Amino acid sequence: MSRLEDIGEQGFLDRLPEWLKTRNPRIKIRIGDDALVLADGTVVTSDSYVEGVHFSRRYFSASDIGFKAAGATLSDLAGMGAEPLCLLVNLFAPPRLELSYLKSLYQGMEEVAGPLGAEIAGGDTVSSDRLILSLTALGRSENPLLRCGARPGDLLYYSGFPGMSAVGQQALRKGVEGFGESKARHLRPQPRIALGLALQEKVSACMDVSDGLSTDACRLAKASEVKLVVEHERLPRHPEILAFAEQHGGHWDSLALNGGEDYELLFTSSKELPDRIAGLPIHRIGRIEKGGEGAFLEINGELKPLLPRGWDHFK
Repeated sequence: MSRLEDIGEQGFLDRLPEWLKTRNPRIKIRIGDDALVLADGTVVTSDSYVEGVHFSRRYFSASDIGFKAAGATLSDLAGMGAEPLCLLVNLFAPPRLELSYLKSLYQGMEEVAGPLGAEIAGGDTVSSDRLILSLTALGRSENPLLRCGARPGDLLYYSGFPGMSAVGQQALRKGVEGFGESKARHLRPQPRIALGLALQEKVSACMDVSDGLSTDACRLAKASEVKLVVEHERLPRHPEILAFAEQHGGHWDSLALNGGEDYELLFTSSKELPDRIAGLPIHRIGRIEKGGEGAFLEINGELKPLLPRGWDHFK
């Protein structure tokens, strides 16, 4: 008998449409993208954040936890090119948690959501033995960006620098000094809403990268049914990633390919794009080819399958 650990998160998601037969004609985009889209252009996504899994109170402040939960949830709207409207927050909390802590938690959420015009408009509260946040974000898009539009001949792009959150997490967990940009990226991810909106009419496919570039590149290739090639020599290399790999062992490209929780955008375009959009660095990291399907890594002219070695809750 198969178990979750045998098939992993993606295997579970692949099976859901087979198990669930009911279809509502008002749902335009359903399971399989960053968010669902209703026929009227409403975009809806949800995420959960569990103490000991997504954050540690040892090095996350209450404000950091709120910021990360809201920023990461809103990142799905960025991947869809949607304008944020509001957040619903389900709070699972120990009854002995101090009110001052909760106030700081919600202020952290509003710190990232407020400037984007996203109101914290409701939710639920439940007693729990550890802190858990489950957030739902609503947005609007008349022409949402999807994972399924990449075509042969397109170029593959990535915003920012992959692997920084993974460096930040390891540095925080080990108590390593320095690596300030990477720590900030892990504690307080900024959803790329402005970028997602700016990419309207410029890209053929788009998604947010939350589980690692290798895993999410495989998802984009599968959704678009194309051969996706990541070119190793084009992978952006932030100085902090190179320094961390040199000082603490490991390979910088493993961090860049497999580190999760960067909340950047991965997208394709039939045209060359500028190296900055919406104030963010944009890196061309590969291409979409004819012939075959799946994600590949090109090193020194040789193609190898790009294995999804990013974050998986069940493996």
